[in-house]
Amino acid sequence: MKRFLLVLCCLGGAQAQFSAPPVGITVKEGAAPKLEVARTLGVQPAALALRLAPGHSAGMLTFSVLSPVNAEVRVRASDARLTPRQAGDERLILSANTLQSVTLLATAPHSGVLSFLNSEGQLVASAPYTVAAAKTVNQSLSLNYSPSSSRASMNYGISGVPQSPLDLRWNASVNLSVDTKTGQVGGGVGVNMSW
Repeated sequence: MKRFLLVLCCLGGAQAQFSAPPVGITVKEGAAPKLEVARTLGVQPAALALRLAPGHSAGMLTFSVLSPVNAEVRVRASDARLTPRQAGDERLILSANTLQSVTLLATAPHSGVLSFLNSEGQLVASAPYTVAAAKTVNQSLSLNYSPSSSRASMNYGISGVPQSPLDLRWNASVNLSVDTKTGQVGGGVGVNMSW
């Protein structure tokens, strides 16, 4: 038992040192993909649209482009209120058959056309776009008819869209119903507010 404790004490005082070989990752520059002249270009979605967020005067219009070849294209808007986020961002380097996301800054509501030019300056695609103002109200309309009760009804509702978290919230509705057998008309009005 004494020998065991002696061996254990000796091993406890020993220090082991291990050294691992250094590990590193070396990134080697590969040959840049050979660029061809784009003859066609896909732009999606088909309808490019942005609604500015409530309380905002600017927003980002985002869409995707797709080229069948490795190519350089330039995107240009017909209106200066839709611009690249930074100068020079209108130049896109596209990899073949790879969707590439594009984001442009819209500084005001308007409509226009995006033009996509290949490296020779030829138009290869165009896409209309719309930047809509922030909504200030939401509206709804519902029409109902129930043959079992012979009732037809209509409900119209309107509500404000808060422009900031501090804004009052409100909605109003009008309801009208008619008994198609007797001609009896009924209805109501409702207004709700919260803050």
